[in-house]
Amino acid sequence: MDKTPVLREIVHIGRITSPHGIRGEVRVLPLTESPDRFDGLERCYLVAPDEKSRKEIDIRSVRMADRMLLVSLADVDSRDQAKALNGCFLSVDRDQAIQLPPGRHFIFDLIGCEVFDREAGRLGLLQDILQTGANDVYVVKRTGEKDLLIPVTRQVVCSVDIAARRIEVILPAGLLEIYE
Repeated sequence: MDKTPVLREIVHIGRITSPHGIRGEVRVLPLTESPDRFDGLERCYLVAPDEKSRKEIDIRSVRMADRMLLVSLADVDSRDQAKALNGCFLSVDRDQAIQLPPGRHFIFDLIGCEVFDREAGRLGLLQDILQTGANDVYVVKRTGEKDLLIPVTRQVVCSVDIAARRIEVILPAGLLEIYE
């Protein structure tokens, strides 16, 4: 892998978890809700686990196996070569990312947005999003206080403005008091 710094904005679409077989195939955990986005993908970036380097790589083949993808990459022809890629990301340029429906956002676009409650004002910065079975939960980092966990529902999240890096919410009654 070359040491070229990651310069262009890219989107991780999968993470290599382990080799598969002896001919260099790798198991890939899709990082997208649409694993079929790999269909027809011929080239992507292979990004180091620390995200400090990347290189373009050709994709020979992709097939599904349970919830994982089995991917054959150009110039990866042995189990040892495949094992050396554990933890690496498969990524595409931002303009090659799938189009989300209106009102949906990539998690990486939301992280770092300021979160405001209509009554309490600024709550803090969105630090993480927990994906639960029922609904997502925003983890909001507050200065000098415990992180605030906010359920992501239509009743709570009023607006998301990625360009302004701002999310407006109406906290459920009593939620803020739990953290005081």
